[in-house]
Amino acid sequence: MPSGILNGAQGLVEILGGVTADFGTVTGMEVMSHSETPGLGAKITEPGFKSQFLNLPVTDLSLSKNGGKVDAISGATISSVTVVNALHTGIDNVRAVEG
Repeated sequence: MPSGILNGAQGLVEILGGVTADFGTVTGMEVMSHSETPGLGAKITEPGFKSQFLNLPVTDLSLSKNGGKVDAISGATISSVTVVNALHTGIDNVRAVEG
């Protein structure tokens, strides 16, 4: 399971994600810890945001404004970008080890 820890808007955000064996599809993600702003960036923990990552092709793992399939949380773009980037980092790290 790939994981990534990156700086969000208010501090570190730790993400744990699932990915298929061929690294082609994100199977889901969970926010393990964060210090994002309640009511804004903290919405990365809500089902409506997290559900976007269920069975998401890795090629679509970017914000919709950048051509991907992930809708940013209004007013919390940095937190949304952090989740996407943390997943990419985790996937890249596991891929490098599994090679």
